[in-house]
Amino acid sequence: MTTDNLSKGPVTLLFSDIEGSTGLWESDERAMREAHAQHHRILTDTFNDFDGNVVKDTGDGFMVVFDDPTRGVEAAAASQKALHEAEWPEDIDTLKVRIGMSTGVVEHRGADFYGQDANRASRLESLGSGGQVLLSESTRALVMSHLPDEIKLRDLGMHLLRGMSREEKVYQLVISGVPDQFAPLKSESTRGRPLPTFNSSFVGRSSEIGAISGLVEGGTRVVTLLGPGGIGKTRLAVETARCLEDAMAGGAFFADLAPVGSPEEVGPAFAEAVGIHPEGNADVFGLVAEGISETTLVVMDNFDHLIEAGPSVAGVVAANPNLTLITTSRTPLGIRGEQIYQIEPLDVASNGALSPAVQLFYDRARSHGAQLDEADIDVVSSICRRVDALPLAIELVAARTRFLSVTEIERMLEGSLDALGSGSADAPERHQTIRNTIDWSLRTVTDDQRTLFARLSTLPAGASLVMLEQVCGVGLEGSALDHVAALVDNSLVSAVTDLPGGTRFRQLALLREYGAEILEAAGETGQTLDRLIDYYVSAAPELRRGLETGAATEHKLVVDHGNLTAALQRSLDASRVDEMADVLMDLWIYWFNGDRVATVVEWLEHAASESNSPKVDWLVGFMAFQVGDFPTMVERMTRALELFSKADDARGLALTRVFLASGLEDPAESRELLDKAYLAFEELGDPVGRFLALLTQSVIDFFVGDYESCLRRRETAWSAVKEVNHQVLEAWLNWNIGLAYMSLGRLDEAATAFEPAFEYMANDGYQEGTASCGECIGALDIKADRFERGVKLIAASRSIFDRLGIASWVEAASHVDAALETAKENLAESEFNRVWAEGQDLKLVETIDLARRALSEQVGDRSPT
Repeated sequence: MTTDNLSKGPVTLLFSDIEGSTGLWESDERAMREAHAQHHRILTDTFNDFDGNVVKDTGDGFMVVFDDPTRGVEAAAASQKALHEAEWPEDIDTLKVRIGMSTGVVEHRGADFYGQDANRASRLESLGSGGQVLLSESTRALVMSHLPDEIKLRDLGMHLLRGMSREEKVYQLVISGVPDQFAPLKSESTRGRPLPTFNSSFVGRSSEIGAISGLVEGGTRVVTLLGPGGIGKTRLAVETARCLEDAMAGGAFFADLAPVGSPEEVGPAFAEAVGIHPEGNADVFGLVAEGISETTLVVMDNFDHLIEAGPSVAGVVAANPNLTLITTSRTPLGIRGEQIYQIEPLDVASNGALSPAVQLFYDRARSHGAQLDEADIDVVSSICRRVDALPLAIELVAARTRFLSVTEIERMLEGSLDALGSGSADAPERHQTIRNTIDWSLRTVTDDQRTLFARLSTLPAGASLVMLEQVCGVGLEGSALDHVAALVDNSLVSAVTDLPGGTRFRQLALLREYGAEILEAAGETGQTLDRLIDYYVSAAPELRRGLETGAATEHKLVVDHGNLTAALQRSLDASRVDEMADVLMDLWIYWFNGDRVATVVEWLEHAASESNSPKVDWLVGFMAFQVGDFPTMVERMTRALELFSKADDARGLALTRVFLASGLEDPAESRELLDKAYLAFEELGDPVGRFLALLTQSVIDFFVGDYESCLRRRETAWSAVKEVNHQVLEAWLNWNIGLAYMSLGRLDEAATAFEPAFEYMANDGYQEGTASCGECIGALDIKADRFERGVKLIAASRSIFDRLGIASWVEAASHVDAALETAKENLAESEFNRVWAEGQDLKLVETIDLARRALSEQVGDRSPT
């Protein structure tokens, strides 16, 4: 089977990995070396026996492709049986291997495969335990009728795979004669940013992992890995965190600060990493400190350009004893409790064995298809010394083994880097070494590839495939995808395939800095950023439609946020404010759902004085609505309404009418606006607009006392919510329906409506939503004569509102305040005050637990789902 045939139809992909390999290498390198070689022989022989094509050797595992899915599954089963029955070295009981498999159409590019099913197979492998084989639904459907009697399938249910937008059905192979009982699958959390995975194996640094782990286990709460760019800080931080992850009840998370443009944006990036929503006017760092209730480890990568945010991060650590940070930086953060760990280059001394630096070179050369043997060790050692044994430099140089011998590479480096000698021990020399190595690598690619490399530096969030063509590939000969593939092959760009929105082409921070210097020297920075604005202008209508019909586009925009911020900044410098105002208004749902308004508010402060666009007025009014400033909202929306009317902008008029109606005092005037808006949204095919118009109409129904109409409108709004598939809108609609039931005195039905709303808000870490549901659940408790718990729950919810700097929604407050008056009539003043104080002191997790207990009784003593 040739790789040329693999991309023309569906194939079955298999990923394997040795469980706990780092610890095995550390405990007995000699025995592990023998076992590792035996593992490779067993798997490669078995894959060949079943017509598998080994595409990639990742060091501790393989990526294998099969034309026949049944043969692939049989190969996986045979591999596990052979591994189970093998006799291993004396000091190693057995090597346990995880295997994941999926079937689908993939894209074959170079020596690698890309596509959703390649990602799915990789994620399945990481989901399981050593000795386990996991299959996707696509593979199961093709093989279930063709498997031999000794192989069965076990349904393990639905699980969320990292980087996937929805849960997947997962199946396990049950293989005769092989253990088939394993720990529960390590399903990914829907919250937060998990530790990233890497396609390449991790080489060396076992002593550093041990030392850093020892610091954390010894009680150090902030460890900063210090060193020049290219020395391997990020990978070391992640691998160390992975070793510590099992001891962290709250998990381990990753905050990539490279795309973050200012210290003010560190808080939202921190919150996003741990799955906490920025909300209201609350200090984001305070929300993070409040929201982490179990031992949690966060890697904060690339902190060096954001040092001013250090004290705020230190405040979170001081306020929450459950939080530990591993940061990477070129300079110390300078905060209390920080423990500096200086990262040194890899060891080059061989001592009769492959040194870590040489081992890394051999590993990366093998990934590029080169076959090196022991005779090359001396030359490779010389190359590693010449580049100061910096991991990034070694990777850049090793990429050249695809078409050059190591002797030729050494000779080329001698001519280019000889002025640096064998390297210095100080950081500035190492920084110069890596910069010279980058320059050496770029001089061996084409001019168009070098240009593309430089243009990518303008995109802090990396380039999607469309951005690659429209922003970075303009004017280049040939395909931008072919050019970037060459840069990926040369380790100058990374292809990240597990993010919402598809593959992203990104640069390490140091490579991006170097590219920015090249672009600035060529006078192309402004032109490239102008094309980024052009991209958003052309893409905005499609992005708007995506936001109106599902959550996938919102997730994509979260990934893209750094690029959007860069375009906003450029629009101020290039007098293109009106164009970006068009874009921002198209993306209003993103700002509405995501609580990411700070970027836009700052931009509007500058843009408002430069533009007469009604969309700028609308945006100012919309942001005022977000923070509860209704006088400003009414003023700016009134002006926007007049300007949109003159421009005959149907969408602008409809959106303006909805928000303006929510701030007017005359119900008849509000209804007229909303009726017109609803009809316009129907004609425009905008389900989110219809939902908002119906919901706002229902609020007016409530205020005029027409509770039956209020409920009917909210029930009608379900059709619009189902079209958009936004879980947060579903949760808020359930909450609104619960309020309508309370107004009608249908308390059992109110509790039933509040339950799914509360569970979504609590599980998503949405504090405003949790408190909004919590106070209503407390009011229901009081109505059922459970006065103390009801008062305590309302007090805890109001305390959350106080921290967020927002007020209880007026409709909910009418019910809750009435319930509190009832409680005061039935409790002594001292008792009420005591219970209220206890509720105010509850932590978020305690509030959630109390609300769940209350709901359990209110809906018939059944456990929350």
